[in-house]
Amino acid sequence: MIRITISREAFDAIERTLPPDAELRANVKKEGSMCFLYVTKSLLNRLDAERLRGEELSDTIIRISWLAHRA
Repeated sequence: MIRITISREAFDAIERTLPPDAELRANVKKEGSMCFLYVTKSLLNRLDAERLRGEELSDTIIRISWLAHRA
């Protein structure tokens, strides 16, 4: 597992897609506008593959969430 830091907005985008009893919520530390969570290397690799030039990880998550919501 790898610890990542994402914006609260990015985490909120993820959280909206989770069932109420999702394990992820228990493994997140929220501090101000940032969230710290652990993800698998394979998930991080998939997110990195989706990143656009100059895009932060949080931006990628928000963009993917927005595109999925539109579909």
